[in-house]
Amino acid sequence: MLIAPTKKALHLFSALPIISDQHQVKVIGQANPFYSWHASYMTLNYKKVVVLINDLTLMPVILFNINAKNKKLLPNYIMDGIRQAFILSGLSSKQIDDYFEQAGSLECGQSFDRKVLASLNNITVPLNRFSMDKNAVVQTSLMRFYAKIPLKKLDYQTPEEYLNKMVQKPVSYHKITSEMLTEKEVDLSKYVTWKDYNAWQEVVENQDNENASKKMSYATYDKYCNEIRANNELMLRSFRLYLKEVQGLSQKVIDKHCSNLDFFVNQYLLYYGIETVISNIYGCQGFLGGWFGSKVIWATVSTIKSNGASIKKLYDFLNDVGVVTTDDLAEVKLVIRESIELGIEELEDVDDDPF
Repeated sequence: MLIAPTKKALHLFSALPIISDQHQVKVIGQANPFYSWHASYMTLNYKKVVVLINDLTLMPVILFNINAKNKKLLPNYIMDGIRQAFILSGLSSKQIDDYFEQAGSLECGQSFDRKVLASLNNITVPLNRFSMDKNAVVQTSLMRFYAKIPLKKLDYQTPEEYLNKMVQKPVSYHKITSEMLTEKEVDLSKYVTWKDYNAWQEVVENQDNENASKKMSYATYDKYCNEIRANNELMLRSFRLYLKEVQGLSQKVIDKHCSNLDFFVNQYLLYYGIETVISNIYGCQGFLGGWFGSKVIWATVSTIKSNGASIKKLYDFLNDVGVVTTDDLAEVKLVIRESIELGIEELEDVDDDPF
């Protein structure tokens, strides 16, 4: 049985055998979602509460007060928590025993499924509104409450109902073959469908050249902007596919990233002159560090951070497809981090200005 905690929660699961190969973790979890559980934790009144959720049924297990002393017993608590969750859902002893027999021993690897993590967060984040049974590790009352909530991801069935549906015909554990564990190389160059931005490099370099024999007319400027916007559209279209096919992000998240980036590459970078994401990798500095907070009416701390995350995603993509070097990527990430801090300070200054 696979337990897949978030990166920040991984240290709590040190008593479990660790699978260090992330590709192997993903293969095991995706092949056997009924026998895979994502996990995280939150701190309530100085006590750590570990939350697990089944990848297929979204059945929750909530464990209270996991600390440095008792975390070596976490494998036992997990098994007991799953058993209690199944008992609460009305499974028979035979059905529960069959599940554990199929699941095998516990092993641990870092989380890999963003959609399951989103469901996990829906349980973890609101926990501070509830009271814990301080005399028990397994929080059966809370588990019963969450197990009876209809979920859109389960076609508005409850985790309890979905679990009972699954055990009507036993779900076999799919054995993992060496072929499945062999990571196939993905040719990311197929995502480069746009024209090389260096085609406009001479225009970028000469636009402010005082020695230029002829200044650029507005019509010429508009022509180049339209060309770059058309190229940006091709890049963002490929970026969308990359986020869906390679990173497995939801459509909602993809749409948010692309909306943020459309504003950055098609508005800001062409606002004062002609710039592209390649000609000026420091363009995000002015954008996040001051311009967005002072010029954009919907600017908030959250939207500044969101735009920074989107720009980072874009440059990760450009690096993966070989358009941006690893050194440039590291530089951009540093600039983004520092610019977000400056942008938040700028936003606070704007908010404090009575005029």
